Amino acid sequence: NALFIKKTQLYPIGTKGLQFIQVKANVPFSSFIQEMLQILIESILLTIIILGYVIFLVITIHKKDKLFKRREASVNGTIHDLKSPLNSIITLMSFIKKKVPDIHTQQLVENTERQAQKLVNEIEALLITARKDRQKVYLQKEETDLVLLVTEVAQEVSMQHSHQPHQIKMESELNELNLMLDPLYVRNVIRNLVENALKYSDDGVNVQVLIRNIDGNIEVSVTDDGWGIAPKDQKLIFRQFYRVRQHIQVKGYGIGLAVVKYVVEAHHGKIRVNSVLGKGSCFTFSLPKAQ
Repeated sequence: NALFIKKTQLYPIGTKGLQFIQVKANVPFSSFIQEMLQILIESILLTIIILGYVIFLVITIHKKDKLFKRREASVNGTIHDLKSPLNSIITLMSFIKKKVPDIHTQQLVENTERQAQKLVNEIEALLITARKDRQKVYLQKEETDLVLLVTEVAQEVSMQHSHQPHQIKMESELNELNLMLDPLYVRNVIRNLVENALKYSDDGVNVQVLIRNIDGNIEVSVTDDGWGIAPKDQKLIFRQFYRVRQHIQVKGYGIGLAVVKYVVEAHHGKIRVNSVLGKGSCFTFSLPKAQ
């Protein structure tokens, strides 16, 4: 067999430099090639196996992502289709309320109308949450009296929570304030904040809704003397599906404040929270006058 010879350089022996020593190692060339070839084959096989697993994972992820998108589109379409019959119910209830002379029946019809409108608001909130990761919130702006809008929502929420002792106080520096905004979405923002003030509080809660004109922006703040929010939760409450753990279980899905943030930012505004645990919270959102 051919040999693969490995040798060192010459090293002198003694002081006269007349004798030298050199180390040689004779390695059979075929054995060297075989060892290197085996390592190479094993490396290639390992690379092929790893590449196969990567391709398999990519295909699996792609299939699941495609299935998830189809399911998401189906769910969103179903949710969206629910709005039409609910809006028809609201219109019908409004018509019946005007035609029925009995006050008690009118109150029942009005309550049904409010519940249907609440469902429409919740459906719209779900749609906003579902679409946010793919596209911006689509606004249908029109000139709207913000003071009147806030007043109407505060009264509606107060009536819906009549079973809970509370007080909602409305204050505004302006009697009338016309802004270009989407009334449906902004109504949902105000409703969420006022409802949260009542939901996360004990009986007898005091809620103050204040509208101010500050440095060219309009600020709407909702303040309560309820349970408050811990500092660690204040940084997370505007995330989707995040819920603050409370000593009393409160119904919800953790999307309300996420929707509030989406809508306010879509109007080029900002929202912030100031809260002290056990003393209450103040949510403030600002909207620019000119948009």
